[in-house]
Amino acid sequence: MIGSRSKMEKSPKVAVICEIKDKSCEEKLMGPNSELQADENMNEEQTVDNTKEASPMCEANVQNDSASSQYRYIQCGFTSEVYKIEVGNLPQFVHYGQLKKELTAKLKLKPHKIKILGNNVKFAFVTFRCEEDREEALKKLQGHRFKKRELKVKKANPIADPLVKKRNLHENNNEINKKQPKKEEPNIPVALRVKNVVTPLWEKNYLEQLKLKESNLHAVLVKLGRKIEKINPSLLSWLQEQREQNDFKCCPLLPIRESPVTTGYRNKCEFTVGRHVESSEITVGFRLSSYKAGCMFIGEPDQCVNIPKSMLQVVKVFQKYVQNSDKEPYNPETYEGFWRQLTVRNSSKGDILLIVVMHPQSLTQEQLDDEKQQLKSYFVSGPGQSCGVTSLYFLLYSKKQGSGSEPPSEHLWGKTYIEESILNINFQIGPEAFFQVNTKAAEVLYSTVAEFANLTPTTTLLDICCGTGTIGLSLAKYHLNSSSMAHVTKNWTLILMVGAPKKVKKVIGLECSAEAIGNARMNAQINDIHNVDFVCGKAEDVIHEVIEKAESSNIVAVVDPPRAGLQIKVIKTVRATTQIHHLIYVSCSPETALTNFVDLCRPASNNYRGDCFVPVIAIPVDLFPHTPHCELVIVFERKSCNT
Repeated sequence: MIGSRSKMEKSPKVAVICEIKDKSCEEKLMGPNSELQADENMNEEQTVDNTKEASPMCEANVQNDSASSQYRYIQCGFTSEVYKIEVGNLPQFVHYGQLKKELTAKLKLKPHKIKILGNNVKFAFVTFRCEEDREEALKKLQGHRFKKRELKVKKANPIADPLVKKRNLHENNNEINKKQPKKEEPNIPVALRVKNVVTPLWEKNYLEQLKLKESNLHAVLVKLGRKIEKINPSLLSWLQEQREQNDFKCCPLLPIRESPVTTGYRNKCEFTVGRHVESSEITVGFRLSSYKAGCMFIGEPDQCVNIPKSMLQVVKVFQKYVQNSDKEPYNPETYEGFWRQLTVRNSSKGDILLIVVMHPQSLTQEQLDDEKQQLKSYFVSGPGQSCGVTSLYFLLYSKKQGSGSEPPSEHLWGKTYIEESILNINFQIGPEAFFQVNTKAAEVLYSTVAEFANLTPTTTLLDICCGTGTIGLSLAKYHLNSSSMAHVTKNWTLILMVGAPKKVKKVIGLECSAEAIGNARMNAQINDIHNVDFVCGKAEDVIHEVIEKAESSNIVAVVDPPRAGLQIKVIKTVRATTQIHHLIYVSCSPETALTNFVDLCRPASNNYRGDCFVPVIAIPVDLFPHTPHCELVIVFERKSCNT
């Protein structure tokens, strides 16, 4: 519970947070509705509180009447918040990777989480898994010199449970304002409230939605230009020219490319199990707000226009199962209960894959086996048979003992994957593998990447964060058969000739999820694509080795990272690899990815080797109708190539 995830624009302070554990590339989700993120919300949505928390107290007594419940979570299971320290007097320009290296490689400490805070005065919160590890850190860090700074260290307090804190604040406000007249809230049905949370743009017609997204992306490119101006003065003349030509943006922004489908388009959703906000009945659906905002209640997703009817049917059927169960839904505040989440994946080929998530509590293995058998019978031969489920998985998720990684799903019945087709390429997708949530719009996205990748038969395509291989395999087999096209800017020209073969020499995919890599290799095999190779590992760890194996000097990199963007090590490696002249960055959260964009454009230095990149064209593709989100494809080129 060390602080917030990278949604930290609300905080006036600079913050960097990373958890020292292996994680597969996160799913690009549709909002704060995933039950498995309830514990993470405790860990990740506290940046503002933690910046306020930097007090001189060392483990002050927090057990008073109003606050004791806010800290009850530390006695309900493992949390590293119990073993937290504050490290002060950090160097002004230190970043997460440097501090982690100092703690682990040099001092041989065992930090669990690290969070750096502050602008002019830098400090950090570091948590550990046990008191012994914390005591060792206190001993080694006190007075330790790091980049010419003598560190100051002390114990730090755990942070308050955001839900309980919100509730207490609400109760206090009620006491203060109890004599004031209350404003009547509009009587909005629960289903409509859920619809407003999940698809906030549903009331606008689709063209209005697209205009709004284009306007937001225009602002992002203007902001990127300001940041480039600040960090790389050598680009001022180039930047001024771009602004004059592109309405103050740092590069051209093409018209947004529409999603071919606008309703029922999601092929994956994660539904929370909890209590209905009005009836208190066990319900499977979405939270009306985040845990941090003080909400645990659920509303049914019946009116969410982006969810297909087949998925809604599965939710209803599973809801009946848990309502008839002798086990309660999981309560993230008290850590009691069992049923946590239902993940549903479907495909245009009729496949439906379920992952039922349960907290085991103190159930014996025999009891768990019995529950799994009941689930299997329910969906294979019982009332759930009508849903047409083709794959059934079961996941025990307890988040105990700081395990550091999610347990694997257990296959109970049916196929081990679902099948889907994009651009005439067939894909097998496992339960945890990343796959774009809008299949038809993904075809538009990948066609756009192929269109602007400037590929030739001598190109080696480096697909970073490749997932199940969708982009790499699409481009490995890609041939253009449409009429000739030309996209010309002052500094950059891409010409696509009629019938010109665009099949690349080699595609190399990098992915940190072993399951996704297995899917990618299988997908290459079933599509008879041989000019591909997939490597499992964190991109920053394996990219050097992979680039050395490239079969040509003409390397085009494509990155489609998780919402948080690329690790700084990957950015630096791409910068230092002089063979990479073209970089296609696909971002589902351009505002979050701004840091990556800026780092690509920094001037060459000992820290950022190689000529800088500059954005030359941006193409938005809408994969998320009725929501504010949009994919943005940005083409970067080495500045030295822009002649």
